[in-house]
Amino acid sequence: MVIELRYFDDSGCDPCYCWKMPINEAVGLTKWWENKGMQIRRTLPVVKHKFGSVLISMFTRARVDVQGFGQYGGLKLLGYSLPRKVVEYLGALLQDRNSFFEEKNNGPHKKLFRSVTFRSTA
Repeated sequence: MVIELRYFDDSGCDPCYCWKMPINEAVGLTKWWENKGMQIRRTLPVVKHKFGSVLISMFTRARVDVQGFGQYGGLKLLGYSLPRKVVEYLGALLQDRNSFFEEKNNGPHKKLFRSVTFRSTA
């Protein structure tokens, strides 16, 4: 299952930022955020911290860099550089995992793609 995140900044522009990531990487990122990421104050930079199925780096408080691992354990070539607001929103969204994944198990046509859109509030 893949999740698509679309983020509209309040800058007044119509274009949005968009990322597509496997749900296991999104869950790994949010678990890291809940356990360690929110508490980062003076420990920057965080360089190549392995947490579950993701490798996380954080050089500033505003962005989180994420790389997933492939099926054989090697790092994927492409990763994500996410604004902190996106990671916080994703964490809040995935806290209620039952309602988020309910479509996955409904009927014979399982939904393999989930799209989430949100706008910055400040």
